[in-house]
Amino acid sequence: MPTVLLIDVPASRALGLEERLAVDGCLVRRASGWPADGLDATEVDVVLAHTANPAALALALRRLSRAPLVMVTDAAPTDRVAALTCGADVCLAETEADPVVEAHVMSLLRRWQPRVRHQLETVQVGELFLDPPGRRAQVAGEDLELRPREFDLLVALARSTGRAFRRHELLDQVWGPRFTGGVNTVDVHISWLRQKLPVAARVRITTLRGVGYRLDELSRLAPATPAEPTSANGGAAPADGNLPGETGASPSEAAAAPPETTAAPSANAAHPSANGAVPPGDAALPPGNAALPSESTDPTPAA
Repeated sequence: MPTVLLIDVPASRALGLEERLAVDGCLVRRASGWPADGLDATEVDVVLAHTANPAALALALRRLSRAPLVMVTDAAPTDRVAALTCGADVCLAETEADPVVEAHVMSLLRRWQPRVRHQLETVQVGELFLDPPGRRAQVAGEDLELRPREFDLLVALARSTGRAFRRHELLDQVWGPRFTGGVNTVDVHISWLRQKLPVAARVRITTLRGVGYRLDELSRLAPATPAEPTSANGGAAPADGNLPGETGASPSEAAAAPPETTAAPSANAAHPSANGAVPPGDAALPPGNAALPSESTDPTPAA
């Protein structure tokens, strides 16, 4: 049921509005000034205020609520224009008939209600759970301690996971179109959010250089393909991690090669002694054709 807050509305007009708005299915509450006791700014769907200083009241109310604001005043037309500049949606003269005031309230309520219903929906991204009506953010059942603007910023990003937001868009959605600060306000709050979002949330706030920010669900990101290990000569390494031999022969080539055989020495092969090389472990051979000691005979004396 939408809630209409009447601020400083005269009793004569308030009674008639309550009856007509109740028929339209609205809950009407009265207050003197703002904020009203026991009433959260997020619970208000439309505000109807009577005041002599509409611009100042509009500016004060806009800092607490983004709900549509209808103002009724006996101030000059220039003051009514100032009220619209400071955040009022409608600013009527005090002499305006009650049915006209009610029609403006219902008109704004019809445009606002789809946004209100959308804001009441819970959001689940990865392991992050957001409950806007309860102003609660949880990861694996554990509450996150977030400031009001941090919570609103996280909700705005989470409602459109994977969408790139420009900074001025986030300023308009979270801080409102009347906010006069710079876009660096968004950067500061994003930095705070990153510090408070645990790894278990399975979400990441991605910075898009020259654009803005995007909330990604990590479980939906494509896994990175590991680089294939390469050998020293630039080729792919074998599956078992062993590099091929220095000869570069592939396993198939090695299997096809005939078994190694011992080559017979050629007939004209040089004797080991010819180049001075002595086989290891063998005694040195005598030069020339001298007979070996085991083959010699006793010399016969000359006649």
